[in-house]
Amino acid sequence: MISKFKLRYRVSVAIVTLDGFNHSVVWLHEGGALSVLLVTGCSVGSRPYEPSDPIVKRIESNAGLFFTLHGQERICYVRKELLEPAIVELEHSGKKVLDMVMSDSMANEDIKSIVEDVCGRRLSFRSVLSDFSVADCMLSGLFRRLRLPVLLSCLAVLVSNWFVFSYLGDRLDHASADRNALMMAAMERTKMTAAQKRLVTEYSAVPVVCIASVADAFAVVLPEGVRLSMLSVNDKGGRHKVSMPVGRPFVIIGGEAVSADAVMSFADSLKFCSRVSAMAMVNLEKDAREGIFRFEISVML
Repeated sequence: MISKFKLRYRVSVAIVTLDGFNHSVVWLHEGGALSVLLVTGCSVGSRPYEPSDPIVKRIESNAGLFFTLHGQERICYVRKELLEPAIVELEHSGKKVLDMVMSDSMANEDIKSIVEDVCGRRLSFRSVLSDFSVADCMLSGLFRRLRLPVLLSCLAVLVSNWFVFSYLGDRLDHASADRNALMMAAMERTKMTAAQKRLVTEYSAVPVVCIASVADAFAVVLPEGVRLSMLSVNDKGGRHKVSMPVGRPFVIIGGEAVSADAVMSFADSLKFCSRVSAMAMVNLEKDAREGIFRFEISVML
């Protein structure tokens, strides 16, 4: 199917009139670089076509002749040496001869049908692939037609890029200046006073304690009859802070119990807790009105 596909290409058509070694070229249509030559004149011979005719056989086998079969009616021929100067002249002008049709008289020929037949045979996909010179001529013509638009497009892209990058360069310079200004302002803001530095140092010295994990650890050893109601971690304002080492995390826990024994049992259990390094009973008193014991225990982690 592809081999029968015919390429669309504008061809030039010229009538070459031969009179001995003299020739004249008349262009009927100037299109692309490929040309169809219609050769006529007194130097073109003609003979009725009979395959069995010895003269016809000699014409077909003679390498020094160009010939054309017009159906089964006649064969027209011309000597190559007479036509080659015209072909060389055309090739020097940038034309490529696609095919030649010899006829003793063009007055009786259907030139349009002849050209369509030549294009159908010579511009089929298979014919173009098999004839590198025709393919090269077609591609060269296509290149010449596309060269200027492509170059102009590239120039437009380059000019556009120049304007765009110039604009972006200006924006980048402004952004860099703004960034430098912001960095200077940030450096000024990061200059802390002695008091600010002291606060930052004190805050950094405070150890981080996960309240949830501490509460879970205490809940494991919490005996029956004891309820926790308060848990304070690293309370700087707490009244028990003075009794704990500086820089160590501490917890103040408080709650209620049904008896003093329950509180002491809880305190003894805290000593064996893996997270507790030291502990002290801070307060234990009985609420006479409610009949329960309230306690506070200081725990160092």
